[in-house]
Amino acid sequence: MFLSLHRWLGLCAGIFLLLIGFSGSLLLFKSPIDRWARPERYELQAGKPRVSLDSACSILFSRYGSRFTSCSFDLPNDGEVYEFTLSGRSESIFSRSRYVVDIDPGSGRILREGDARSLSTSPIHWLMYFHDSFNVGIAGMFFIGLVALSLFASMISGLLFYGRRILDVLTFRLPLNSQSKTQFFRALHIYAGVWALVFNTVVFFTGFWMIRSVFEPESWSFAPAKSPARVAVSIDSCIKRSRGLVPGFSPDFVSVPLAEGDPIEIDGNNVTSSRLMDGDASSVMFDPRDGSVLEVLDATKAPLLKKISAAFWQLHIGGYGGPLVKIIYAVGGLVPGVLSLSGYIVWWKRRRLYAALRFQRPAISLTSADAG
Repeated sequence: MFLSLHRWLGLCAGIFLLLIGFSGSLLLFKSPIDRWARPERYELQAGKPRVSLDSACSILFSRYGSRFTSCSFDLPNDGEVYEFTLSGRSESIFSRSRYVVDIDPGSGRILREGDARSLSTSPIHWLMYFHDSFNVGIAGMFFIGLVALSLFASMISGLLFYGRRILDVLTFRLPLNSQSKTQFFRALHIYAGVWALVFNTVVFFTGFWMIRSVFEPESWSFAPAKSPARVAVSIDSCIKRSRGLVPGFSPDFVSVPLAEGDPIEIDGNNVTSSRLMDGDASSVMFDPRDGSVLEVLDATKAPLLKKISAAFWQLHIGGYGGPLVKIIYAVGGLVPGVLSLSGYIVWWKRRRLYAALRFQRPAISLTSADAG
């Protein structure tokens, strides 16, 4: 029973695990990939006067305020362009309203704009949305959540079936029999499954946790349209003030509303906190009408459960370590798909072997005495 459940769950989820794992492995190196794909973004002369974020946001509101409800961006390093992602009200469960705009920080000129879901506009944005939703909106996120759940079920069923062999795998006493391809793939499947069990549990659970809201009914209802509203306070001033509201706060991500009802949100990290808390765990929210502080979240002072939840992003992407951890994650991200593939090969070869044995079974001959 456990083997049958394990086999069918693995087969059904295998192709999607390969796609999710491969795209996730590529995203671990999105910065060098983006530098290679768009070198002009990083070749601006550093040290020159920059257009203020207030001016850049004003340009965005004037051009796109009627089409989108918010814009977000990472604070760029000196010599990099301003890259904004604009979000709008989605009207279908199969799509997202996302738009990318690059602005030259020296002149305020728009360098690039286009649909974020288009591969020609931004390969990195396309890859990010493919990884978390297959580029088909909340329906895709829901499906990926189901794939993650099927992986959990597959791992548990495999653990129950192969439990007696775990000690042999951990002590490398299970032979990789090169004389038989079937036995080789079966042993390889067990080795990869056992050693990757903890890694897969961490990566897929943290990924599932971050998109868990798609299993709530509210996520499938569409909010009513909002009226455009220009921010009445200085974004640059809010970023500066945020540093004094959270001790050791280093802001690096900003979300600015282009419509009524939403706050200015500035996310960042605490320079003295653990690297596990580096995923924009702390935040400050301002009222876009008068600049009053609406909320301050200091991740270092949050309850234990919130600290654990805040660490999930770094656990998911391996951001708490150096290049070696990134490489381990990149390879590990391919393991679930490899497990499904190797499991399928074992099952397929065994099925062919059984079919061949049945076909070659000698027929029973009847002698004349037997016939009589």
